[in-house]
Amino acid sequence: YRREQGGSLPDALLQSAALFGDTVKPILGSTSVDEWYAEFSVPLLADLAFAELLDSLSTTQSRTGKLALLTAYLREAPDPDRGWALAALTDGLPLRIGFRRILSDLMAERSDPVLFKLSRDFVGDTAETVALLWPAPQSAGEPPRLAEVVDRLMAARPAGHAAIIADVLDRSAARERWAFLKLIGGAPRVGVSSRLAKTAV
Repeated sequence: YRREQGGSLPDALLQSAALFGDTVKPILGSTSVDEWYAEFSVPLLADLAFAELLDSLSTTQSRTGKLALLTAYLREAPDPDRGWALAALTDGLPLRIGFRRILSDLMAERSDPVLFKLSRDFVGDTAETVALLWPAPQSAGEPPRLAEVVDRLMAARPAGHAAIIADVLDRSAARERWAFLKLIGGAPRVGVSSRLAKTAV
């Protein structure tokens, strides 16, 4: 509970209107406030998916913060998703994909090539540019799991990679598209070393 009050008491000359022609009356006021404070421990990272993990790691500067994000993900993520996540964040996945060529061909079918090149030059990152320019999903649905994506790409021939990548992008929102492209483009640069990953495990 908090109570505050204040006021103004003009002298007799001001109250008589002899100085300015208008009467300045006394003012007195007060306010009272009832305040409550509480803290709750809510597991906000309980359902942290890989895309959200990657996004959060890229914007978290402190080692302690990154470690907390990794620990939460590894605690909740199912196998083999967390194993692939560790591989992707440290040494990269064992995938051989013609990344830039495939993305250039796919984007040429979905946007103006000149617009894509200008956007890529402005943004400075292929994955982010494609994630933002790719047409939005036609219907809402669950994005594919990490293990599903890796299994499909590893089992496919090189000629089938473009169709798989397009399918995953079509099923995903912008953040999931960005994370997926970072995943297949090599080890994402989000400040996670092998030593930090081992500590999280």
